Amino acid sequence: MAISIHTFYILLGILALTGLVLSQRYRFSKRILKSNWVFLDFALIIGLLYLFPPRLLTVYSCTAYKEEVILFPVSLGKYKAAFGQHTYIVNKSSHTLTFEHVYYGTNHAKQGEHSIFIKPKEIKEIKTFHIDFLLSTPALSISNNAKGATKTMLTCE
Repeated sequence: MAISIHTFYILLGILALTGLVLSQRYRFSKRILKSNWVFLDFALIIGLLYLFPPRLLTVYSCTAYKEEVILFPVSLGKYKAAFGQHTYIVNKSSHTLTFEHVYYGTNHAKQGEHSIFIKPKEIKEIKTFHIDFLLSTPALSISNNAKGATKTMLTCE
């Protein structure tokens, strides 16, 4: 089951408020130990949901895409999407997509960082959670620390 990324963040907020209200309710009814456990349970659930849901990026054209979060394990072609910091890119356009790294400052390619080409009607798993430049032109320079920075980008050809 995939939901919009904005809906996902709203649900996380509602879950956080529910945990806070329940923990305060137990706290003021003199059940401090239960209050602590309720708060801890909700904090762990929110942490796991925030850190580990894979993203599903569906590209329809060079200017239109939809970004979603996968809540429950699903099959996407040859991939079994479960928890983990991955992005699954579904190319429903007629153009080839390219995922690559952009290096700023003194940074250079690390082992395993290479360009990935996604043909039309193809699904690929990317081992990154966030794409910095999504179907847009990367910045020529960025402000960073002295060591440099590495950003990711997805382009349409």
